[in-house]
Amino acid sequence: MKIRHALTGLAATAVLGVGVSMAPAAVAAPPASAGTSTAAGHAAASGVLATAVPATAQFESNTAVAGTPNFSAYPATCVTYADSEACFQPNGDTIWVKDIKADGAAAYGDWANDLRDVDGVWWGYRDGRCTNHLGYGHWGYCKKDFYENSTNPNAFGGQGSRITIWAATYSTDGAGKTVLNIN
Repeated sequence: MKIRHALTGLAATAVLGVGVSMAPAAVAAPPASAGTSTAAGHAAASGVLATAVPATAQFESNTAVAGTPNFSAYPATCVTYADSEACFQPNGDTIWVKDIKADGAAAYGDWANDLRDVDGVWWGYRDGRCTNHLGYGHWGYCKKDFYENSTNPNAFGGQGSRITIWAATYSTDGAGKTVLNIN
């Protein structure tokens, strides 16, 4: 099943549980046409009353706080690109970002949170960026609060939550991985 993230200025197509790559694009919320539809659209077609899938929230931008991750005690999914390393740690819903290039530029960890609706369709729900201005070799983190994959119902009335994490450059180039938010 393919999805399209509504990450501001970035587009990513992912297959559940498989890494993704990014390309610059302008992406809007999924239309109720051409193979994608809202839960309400599915319900209307079947004659069942349902509420519409909520729109993706505004882009969230956070500045990383200095810290040291403990990936041996709390595993994370990490990805490296150019001058940034970014990790998603499900225990605590933490985005970690490390500057890995001594160039004076910030390091970025972009993320997107998708939820599954009652029909099993994945939709973009939240997205954002954790920016590390702490300098070369330093880790920083941004705390988030995502739905757990086991939460039923989630904001779209279904069950399922996944996070895509990208290590990115300022120009929005990057590489990413998608994982279920299992804590």
